[in-house]
Amino acid sequence: MIIFPDLPNVEVERVEVAEEIILTLRTTSPIASCPLCGTASSRIQSRYTRTLRDLPSVGRPIRLIMHVRRFFCKRSTCAQKIFVERLPELCCPHAQRTKRLQKALCELGLKVGGQAGADVGSEHGISGSRDTILRLVHQAEPPALREPHVIGLDDWAWKRRLRYGTLICDLEQGLPIDVLPDRTVETVSAWLKKHPTIDTISRDGSSEYASAIKKGAPQAREVSDRWHLVKNLVGCVSVLLAESFAQFRRAEAAGTANSREEEHLSHEPQGHPRTRAEKRGQQARQAERRARYEQITALQNQGMKSAEIAAVMGMAERTIRQWLSRGDVPYAGPRKPRALFGHLGDICRLSSQAQSYISHEPDREPAQSPLNSLRAPGHLALFPQGRGFKSRRAGVPPTVETSKPTPGNRLSTGGSVSAHGT
Repeated sequence: MIIFPDLPNVEVERVEVAEEIILTLRTTSPIASCPLCGTASSRIQSRYTRTLRDLPSVGRPIRLIMHVRRFFCKRSTCAQKIFVERLPELCCPHAQRTKRLQKALCELGLKVGGQAGADVGSEHGISGSRDTILRLVHQAEPPALREPHVIGLDDWAWKRRLRYGTLICDLEQGLPIDVLPDRTVETVSAWLKKHPTIDTISRDGSSEYASAIKKGAPQAREVSDRWHLVKNLVGCVSVLLAESFAQFRRAEAAGTANSREEEHLSHEPQGHPRTRAEKRGQQARQAERRARYEQITALQNQGMKSAEIAAVMGMAERTIRQWLSRGDVPYAGPRKPRALFGHLGDICRLSSQAQSYISHEPDREPAQSPLNSLRAPGHLALFPQGRGFKSRRAGVPPTVETSKPTPGNRLSTGGSVSAHGT
């Protein structure tokens, strides 16, 4: 029974199937060649057993038990007197795995690495430790590389910020070509001169690489690599967005301030419709406050204290501190309507009657005086200067005096009425 088509001189003696498949094999060739001198020999010296691991089958690992023979070398001058027959198509000398299993482990190591390759292999029934995979990768012969046409240059750190090397890759095949010990102009240009077939070089923004390319490969076209191109683009876009966001924030702050000021200017107390004259008066007061606030801030910037600013502006020191703590122009709201406005007609009528009474009927009884109608709380009368009144003094409101208050002539203010208007 022949199980290996490429090994016609190997037969399977027994097959055991359990957790793993065990194949017992033996060689059938009558002769073997000496590995040192190449002399064929048919003289058997002894036999022994070799154990090999092979690729799994149907999810089960395969173990090969090989019965091989030792032969005498017929050449008397050969240093190798006894040799073991070789199976170069199946395994290497002294190996514990078949060649196809070694190739599979090496490909795993090249694709995913040592430890990851060992983990993936154990899941698929391929035995091999991390060290075995790395050893096979190091022993593997690199494939023959053709002359590169499009390469990439980039630096890598032997020790960060102290020593750097140069990595050269073939961008068409996606494989590394060479590693240079440094990134100086002389080293890189010397390597480029040895490869005249290069026509395109991708590099970063290093001035050393630019000089090396001009010196070693002047015929090559220089392009920026994708990573640095995207990085520069991200930097430019970030700066542009930061400036735009700053402008948006300033515009939003200005719009908020304007809307707040418009809201203050358009605020009206409920129940009192404002006329255009009142609006103009409020705007004038707000403009005056703005001018005062600007003067106060200018004086503060000059180093003056609140008390000094209050003396210069003619304002209370407390008001100065409040305005400065606000950090904005104080709002001059619309003036509230006075309760006196609803009684102006009655006050004017009573005032004229009182003036006529005082001038024509001075001896009339106080009980019959029209001033008795002002007993209601909250009413205020406006009297012109006349008989029975003190003369106006600058800054002193006029008062009405009575000689002897009587129960019939007693006013709600306790004998005197203060004039708070004209």
